Amino acid sequence: MKHIENFFKGACAYTVIILSLFYIMANAIGVDELSVSFGRYALILLFGAVISAAGFLFKLDKIHRAFSLIAHYSVLLLTFCIIFITSGILSGGSSRIFVAVVIFTVFYAVISLAVYFSKKGVAALDRRIDKKAPQKSKKKENQPYTSKFKNNV
Repeated sequence: MKHIENFFKGACAYTVIILSLFYIMANAIGVDELSVSFGRYALILLFGAVISAAGFLFKLDKIHRAFSLIAHYSVLLLTFCIIFITSGILSGGSSRIFVAVVIFTVFYAVISLAVYFSKKGVAALDRRIDKKAPQKSKKKENQPYTSKFKNNV
């Protein structure tokens, strides 16, 4: 049940992120009136759901990390091409599709590197905090509590 809940949370989060980036980029290039039809919203929601489902590839312990990254990228690129090319969003020739694939690959690489280095940094910070934290001795755990303060009664 927890996996299903995480899947839907991830799908919704990815959809919000994609739509936010879509609106930010449209605003940056000067598009004033921008609306997303229900059909395109459903396609973006489907793409967010695929991203969320593909994220479970990283949670499989039996698959090597490099293979899961390649499989994740392949699944997302294939889904990106299928959804956005067949819907007509990326129509207009092979050069436009090639540019879209290159941009997708660059975004994927940047996001993957950011996630990798942030996880590595958090792990290093955790190790540093664990080294600085005082180690509890087992002798003090079993001793009864004695007050360090004098009773002023």
